[in-house]
Amino acid sequence: MPDWLSIAGRILSVLLSVSGCLVVIAAPRIVDRTGTSFGEGERERRILSIKLRGLLFAIPGFLLVLVFFRT
Repeated sequence: MPDWLSIAGRILSVLLSVSGCLVVIAAPRIVDRTGTSFGEGERERRILSIKLRGLLFAIPGFLLVLVFFRT
């Protein structure tokens, strides 16, 4: 594997992992920022939905970390 491809893969894997984790962590603030008021059950459902989308970003990043950082 060429060196540039390895470096690009490592950078991409870290960016995907970190961005997905940040979305998961910031999910309650993202829901509160919308400014609309909804019931507690609806708020929790939206938070869970955003967290699952964040995990959809993070999981491929974690898999790429395993591929590109193996020794």
